[in-house]
Amino acid sequence: KDFAEALGKGALPQLQELFLGGNKISDPGMIALSEAIGKGALAGLKKLRLSNNQISDPGMIAFSEAIGKGALPGLVYLYLNDNQISNTGMIAFSEAIGKGALPGLLEL
Repeated sequence: KDFAEALGKGALPQLQELFLGGNKISDPGMIALSEAIGKGALAGLKKLRLSNNQISDPGMIAFSEAIGKGALPGLVYLYLNDNQISNTGMIAFSEAIGKGALPGLLEL
């Protein structure tokens, strides 16, 4: 959560790759990260690896809302495997990308 708050305050503006896989990130952490992303943090990110965490629907919904605002326009690679996201979270994500979020995404 502290890391997400630092990002929201403008830390790491040039970051292009963020690997957070296997860190036991759960929904509160994902919601905090998504809030920072929604404020424009990590706008230059190309790769985001969130695999092997404990992210479930609330975290995925928050992330979907952030990208739905146009955050992460240059993201090319997004890894979400081995989390606890159900149909509810994936519907929110699908709706966001269906409206044009993540236009440069090549690998999911």
